[in-house]
Amino acid sequence: MTDLSWLPRESGTKDHFLWNEAQFSAQAPGVMFEKKPVLDAAGKPVEGLYSAWITLNNPSQYNSYTTEMVKSVIAGFQRASADSSVIAAVFTAMGDKAFCTGGNTQEYAEYYSGRPNEYGLYMDLFNAMVDGILGCK
Repeated sequence: MTDLSWLPRESGTKDHFLWNEAQFSAQAPGVMFEKKPVLDAAGKPVEGLYSAWITLNNPSQYNSYTTEMVKSVIAGFQRASADSSVIAAVFTAMGDKAFCTGGNTQEYAEYYSGRPNEYGLYMDLFNAMVDGILGCK
């Protein structure tokens, strides 16, 4: 193998996140992203290890996801996958009535009805969201 020690190299880690914190919001409708420390058997935090909590926040509409929420879920799973300190992702929702009832029918009726091309773009986002969930590392 070739010795590359002479080659100047950057140390540290690169930021591989596609989105920043502005993608997430505690305001409904929205998606929250939170890193929580992993706990050992004694209940003490394990230094440097976290779980990522991606939380749907639209309880008044049974956590149905809007277009912006779909983009935020994609961002959340990408962020969890790109963060080497995250060892697990938890996908959850606010409220006590439903985890998620699917797409936001109010948004569908008000915006997407009669706009098949726009709805196709929405479905591209939806499929990317499913891929992000299934592909989370």
